Amino acid sequence: MPTPKKRNRKAGLVPARKQPLFRELQATLKREDFANCLYLTGNDRADRLRDMMLDPTYDHLSFGQLCSRAGLSAGDVTRLYCQRQALIGQILMAQHLPQIMEDVAISALNRDEPCSQCEGAGNLNGTRCISCGGAGQVRVMGDIEAIRLVLKVHGLIR
Repeated sequence: MPTPKKRNRKAGLVPARKQPLFRELQATLKREDFANCLYLTGNDRADRLRDMMLDPTYDHLSFGQLCSRAGLSAGDVTRLYCQRQALIGQILMAQHLPQIMEDVAISALNRDEPCSQCEGAGNLNGTRCISCGGAGQVRVMGDIEAIRLVLKVHGLIR
């Protein structure tokens, strides 16, 4: 009669060496870069993994083995990495907020434009243009959505 296979202590867990996602993560990410990505996650297991990744004592262990020792699955590791990358992306994106906000405010402004009827001449066939009253310019309202957004950002409307 064949002997039963040893099961992992936590029933149902596949050993790290058999999870292809760990190998893919290890091949994709530099060990040091990933360790730095785990910094300040607020996750004790991630902190443990980071410490092991930076400790030369654990250099002989694969990434998957380190994750297993830290109690992190490949999915956990992927989520931690994605969360960190999303935060970095938000920080980079936020650097452009002042310009975007200014652009929206400028779009909200009313402006004078050449009259489309008389093309800025003020008259049509020698007769004063009715659309612009002979001024050659018409006042155009700013973008209504931009106006709403500016007012909403400043708490003037809901």
